[in-house]
Amino acid sequence: EHHRGGRLDKAKRLYERVLRQQPDNADALHLLGLTAHQAGRHERAIELIGKATRISPENGHFFNNLGEAYRSAGRRDEAIRCYQQALKLDASDAMALNNLGNALAEQGKMDEAAASYLRALDIDPGYAEAHSNLGDALAGQEKMDEAAVCYRRAIEINPHLAQVHDSLATALTALGQTQEAAASYHRALDIDPGYVPALNNLGNLLSSMGKWDEAEDCYRRSLEMAPDLAQVHVHLGNLLADRKKP
Repeated sequence: EHHRGGRLDKAKRLYERVLRQQPDNADALHLLGLTAHQAGRHERAIELIGKATRISPENGHFFNNLGEAYRSAGRRDEAIRCYQQALKLDASDAMALNNLGNALAEQGKMDEAAASYLRALDIDPGYAEAHSNLGDALAGQEKMDEAAVCYRRAIEINPHLAQVHDSLATALTALGQTQEAAASYHRALDIDPGYVPALNNLGNLLSSMGKWDEAEDCYRRSLEMAPDLAQVHVHLGNLLADRKKP
């Protein structure tokens, strides 16, 4: 992380130097905005990338990233307008369709989100993230069978996404396929041993299967990495209390 922070600072200084010489350099404004976005300074990113879009209003990539900055700032209506502008400039922009789907999903509009992900996948069937996001939209509608199909497709394309293995496992748990779910949680943790959601979810699953020791181990490992997670303290407390019962 520290190394990444150093790279961001170096990039930031470079773009600032360009802008001192050419204050209207849209590329430098956009890239400086991206470094602000990556550093969590979303309002600053909006200001900089917004200026880039005014200088180069024909650049859909700028509008897409402006949308991401708005979405990260919680300003979803403005984000949606940016993605729509990117799509006006290029109707086959699969990334803008995926990001539009994310903003719609955050507004609870799961049908519209799913339609946007499907349009992205028509354009780019190998877009693992869009398959996974479509799975999330379907899971949000309790369509766990269909969600599992989407997660499996994402994993076929990119088997290295811990979050997708975790999502698949959660769908399989809901479908009562506990052994397969446990295997998927383990795969998520093979990829990223520090992925706390999968550890916590695996703990819950093992607990429901009566595998108390393994469940306790999952919760304790979660708390080593994220000591402040109230939810995990509650689950561990419940587990220990249940085990004390005669």
